[in-house]
Amino acid sequence: MEEKAKIAGKAGNQGYARPVKNQLVDTVQSSEEFVVFSYHHPEIFEESKIFIGYGKAQKADFDTGPFPCVTMNDWKGTGVSCWHFENFQEFDLKEVNGKSQKSKEGSLCLNSNLWEYASETPESYMHKVEQIQDAMRAGEMYVMNLCLELALSCNIQHAACKELLISAYQEFLSQKPIHCGGIIFTKEQKFCSFSPEVFLHQQGEQLSTYPIKGTGARDVLEQSAKEASELEMVTDLLRNDLGKIADRVWIERERFYTQLPHFAHAQSEICAQIQDFRWEKFRSLLPCGSMTGAPKSRVLEWTEKLESFDRGLYAGNFGLRKSPEEGIWNILIRTLFVDEDRWRFPVGAGITVESNPQSEAQECIAKAKILQEYF
Repeated sequence: MEEKAKIAGKAGNQGYARPVKNQLVDTVQSSEEFVVFSYHHPEIFEESKIFIGYGKAQKADFDTGPFPCVTMNDWKGTGVSCWHFENFQEFDLKEVNGKSQKSKEGSLCLNSNLWEYASETPESYMHKVEQIQDAMRAGEMYVMNLCLELALSCNIQHAACKELLISAYQEFLSQKPIHCGGIIFTKEQKFCSFSPEVFLHQQGEQLSTYPIKGTGARDVLEQSAKEASELEMVTDLLRNDLGKIADRVWIERERFYTQLPHFAHAQSEICAQIQDFRWEKFRSLLPCGSMTGAPKSRVLEWTEKLESFDRGLYAGNFGLRKSPEEGIWNILIRTLFVDEDRWRFPVGAGITVESNPQSEAQECIAKAKILQEYF
């Protein structure tokens, strides 16, 4: 790699500007374990931040710390991992200087047809969409998130994996994207998340969640009754979930839009007042409604029946808990997971009775094109 990742340094609150000192990135790249977590989402946050932890990592506890700590959990909430790093620094997020230069060893070298890596064919995915729609017509459910997985067996060495993830995220940040994601590089887990979805933002006694339901051209989303209905149902589901643990719940925004390079998202904002937010309350919100559907219990049965892979961490959460009163977590979508002998990149689409099966299959692959851009 000709140019090392230059992750941002402190200066002002708005936008992106000059890079952080190279010494910091050199330290991250020389660390056996590190984490990068950042967010830039003007529709949600007034500021854009990047957090970097490196050096010796120790296990932490979601409720008691030590803080700050990064947390990660699988999509069902069956377990949570937390780490506190020896060194932890916070900056306003600035533009990364230039694009990374990927070597052959630091690239996935993907073919143009992403369906070659998918756990489904277009036809098999469309058939499953039709099965879901038949169940919906029978009254079993109203909206369901159906996912597939892109994967490839490979042998990614430790140093090459580190280069791959850092260079990809460096290039991603250089585009000033809407995101809430980062890199985990520990002995237990390695991934790079370009997620656009904020699951929870905790500030004192207020929790906010921002489900995404609706992906496509903004003018199409604005006119689509199907997309509006999908978001409305998921918003109601998350409002009910929050109502089980909160003193008061309200919908702050019923619908707003965020623009990504290839498409837009429709989102809502639901808020709650809650005291003593602990892991047990967090876990009670899982699986997240935007990645399941409604009613949740029935959708989970269909997920087990139809999806051809184990989601694991996909659709789970990755975030930063700065203290017991402050934290931010994403939904682990648009995320490349790297294992010892393969990489995987799950994607999905929200299905309603009004869905066009072919369009839903195309939406999945459109979301996966981020792989070709950065890896």
